[in-house]
Amino acid sequence: MNSWAACIPFSEAAELAVIRLFPGIECAKVAGTLWLRGNNGSEELEQALRGISDLERFELLESGWLKSAESRIPERILPRVEWQPLKGAMLPGLPTAALPGETRQKLPLTLVRTHTEATPGAILADFDAWYEFAIQAPEIRLKGLRFAVNEERRVSVIGHPVPPIKGLQLVDYSGILIPCGFTWFPAVEAMVLSELFNRGAEDFVIFFEDHTHQIIKPEQLLTASRSAVRETYSKLLHA
Repeated sequence: MNSWAACIPFSEAAELAVIRLFPGIECAKVAGTLWLRGNNGSEELEQALRGISDLERFELLESGWLKSAESRIPERILPRVEWQPLKGAMLPGLPTAALPGETRQKLPLTLVRTHTEATPGAILADFDAWYEFAIQAPEIRLKGLRFAVNEERRVSVIGHPVPPIKGLQLVDYSGILIPCGFTWFPAVEAMVLSELFNRGAEDFVIFFEDHTHQIIKPEQLLTASRSAVRETYSKLLHA
């Protein structure tokens, strides 16, 4: 990919979250349009750009003129404005902090299948399955586990080894929890995703296959023990 530029209606800027984490992309707002520019790029970036439906793309010539893929003659010139990194730009529709445990809007990050095996560090299951396991398991088996329950009686159990109960097993990437057998695209470091999700230092973020996500705050997590599980069960019965 050569030097390139693109533009998109500013109201549709949320679509750019899928490329926000790629290095070297700059942006500038001109009237109601957001302009982008970049130097070269990877096949992953090219694939991500193709997936943004409202994006108009151009080849950026050394003269500053822009040539679209449909034209052999440059027709426009790149605006002469002040540019800033896309990663740090405040754009409409990009994620903001959520309430504890809230499932937020869908984000244009993608989970894709991977053949790389990873040890699960958490599981999402029905509370009843967790309850039946926890009240019978030796206390040493619960050591190192924490759990949080939502109003739908779904429990997130975090720690090693995960309990052998039916549920969605998750891999823990420095606080980012994704289903086993998946990885995210674009392929950026977990620390960058933490910034995108506004994850607190001790928060956990579950990123689901349907591209929604849920934040679990540390104050929501209980240390796993028989007594803690029984107490939680009692509260759910009387809720």
